Amino acid sequence: MQRNEVGLAFTPREIFDILVSWIALAVAYTLAFRSLLYIFQVPIGMFFLISMAVSGIQFVGHEMAHKFTAMHYGLEAHFRPNYFMILLGVLISISGILFFAPGAVVIESYGLSRRTYGISSMAGPLTNILVAGAMLPLFYMIWEGILVLSDVWALFIFALYTLNAIVALWNMLPFGPFDGRKILAWSPAVFTIMIVAAGLLTLVYYILVFF
Repeated sequence: MQRNEVGLAFTPREIFDILVSWIALAVAYTLAFRSLLYIFQVPIGMFFLISMAVSGIQFVGHEMAHKFTAMHYGLEAHFRPNYFMILLGVLISISGILFFAPGAVVIESYGLSRRTYGISSMAGPLTNILVAGAMLPLFYMIWEGILVLSDVWALFIFALYTLNAIVALWNMLPFGPFDGRKILAWSPAVFTIMIVAAGLLTLVYYILVFF
């Protein structure tokens, strides 16, 4: 294993796995949400580039927040892909349905306190909540016609807000392998604040778009 000057360790295989997962997720987004091309008039190639940018912030940002936070505590943390689920997710997205579980950052947990494990687990969905929160005013103004941008920028902000909000809420589920279970085991108060925040951000999307 090699460490750079700031002490952030990546193996070459880990970098490869992250890149493959990132590209595959962008492909899945492009296929699953291609109906948005009828709303936002952008070429399919640009749609894919937007998917790359959005998934980079939403997915890579989420996983790297886990990794860097764990490493801050001196823990080993590496992204571990699930190539079967990556392939399955891309195939399912052809039908217009998104179901994608490319893998996750695995944190050394032996002898780890609930607090440290909870904070490391919190970092991922918190990143998504913060991004969605930052995009909320722009999302609202664009959807309500208060702010007029090009379709490229409008689609980018729409997707960035929506996917970060929904992914944050999904990851806050308090069971199974989800981050919410580990956060709840550490701090019910923090869990409550985060799941309410993610829920409200997701609710705003559904209210504005469907009502």
